[in-house]
Formats: sequence, structure tokens, C-alpha cells
Amino acid sequence: MLRQEGVLVFFSGLAPALLMAPAAMVQYTVIDPLRARFPLLVAAMIAGWLSVTIKCPFDRLKTLLQNDPSKQRTATELFAATVRESGITGLWTGYGVTLGRDMPYHLLKWGVYVQAQALFRATLT
Repeated sequence: MLRQEGVLVFFSGLAPALLMAPAAMVQYTVIDPLRARFPLLVAAMIAGWLSVTIKCPFDRLKTLLQNDPSKQRTATELFAATVRESGITGLWTGYGVTLGRDMPYHLLKWGVYVQAQALFRATLT
């Protein structure tokens, strides 16, 4: 890959990947208020669902950029082409698969986080 496409090939899809960061911020912001109202698993599922819903269009663009055989189109061009060809909902192509991939991760992450918090609190008291 390096010889054929150059070093920049390793950074294709970086811009959309960076745009996914707000989805993580939203997840970390809402998890505590959700935990106050719901059991941990439900709160983690809601926070994870919200995160995936926000980041899915950017994940789609990242994947399209990385799989673009011409390597000439920008994220903006791919965004416009997707909306033109599939409508705005085309940006959420693969949403169900992404939920299926990410939801176990979110449940495990928040379960481990809560257990680690309890362990650290117990050792500090």
C-alpha cells in the first residue's frame, strides 16, 4: 500500500473519524443522568444508541473514503453523492449493523467502568 498509494493512504477517512468525537462526548455527558433514572444496562443502551445515531453518517463517509478506488473524491463529494443517490437516510446505511457491533461494547464498557469506580472507592475509604 505504501509503495502504490503513498503514506497518505494511512490517513484516508481521518476527517470523518474526527467528526465522530462529539458522539462520544454526548455519550459521556448523558450516562450519569441516565444512570440516575434507569438501571445501568438500560442507561448504557440508551447512551450507546444515541452515540451510534450521531456517529453513523460520519462512519459511513469514513468507510466510503477508505473504499474509494479512485482515491480522488473528498468527504464532501461523497456526502453529496450519497444524499443525491440515496437521500439523507443513505448516510445511515449500515445503522443496524453498527448498532449490533457497538452495543455489546457499550454495555461492557459501562459495566467495567461502574465496577472499577466501586473498586476504587472501596480502596480509598
